[in-house]
Amino acid sequence: MALNVPYGCYAAKILKGSKVSDFTLTETLYPARLRLPKHSHERACFSFVLKGGFTEKYGNKIRQCEPSKVIYLPSGETHSDNFLSVGARALHVEIDLRWQTRFGEFTALPTDSTDFQGEIIASLFYKLYQEFEAKTDGATPVAIE
Repeated sequence: MALNVPYGCYAAKILKGSKVSDFTLTETLYPARLRLPKHSHERACFSFVLKGGFTEKYGNKIRQCEPSKVIYLPSGETHSDNFLSVGARALHVEIDLRWQTRFGEFTALPTDSTDFQGEIIASLFYKLYQEFEAKTDGATPVAIE
């Protein structure tokens, strides 16, 4: 049986967190050689690997998660993670259920877990991370959204 993790909870040190509209952004630091058993998350989530890496097993697939990779997990997707000897740092963007239901069948979110490496989406997530890290001003929430 897999653990269902409520939103905002991570088995990591939380370096920074922010809620912007229907999105919760969390920067986390995972220790070296951490092994997370099968679990799922309450909300759909994008994870952007900033440093280090880990191996993620989901379904009958395994993916290597290294810097600049963006991983998408739909809510309820069961997976397990094994972190490398250097651990990892990541930015997670959880999507509020209200956002998903607001767009209903027209949501642009994939129905299956997927990942992106070194493409336009990685560039967009790097810009998102820079905005997240910058000092907050009136335009920051609009830029993040």
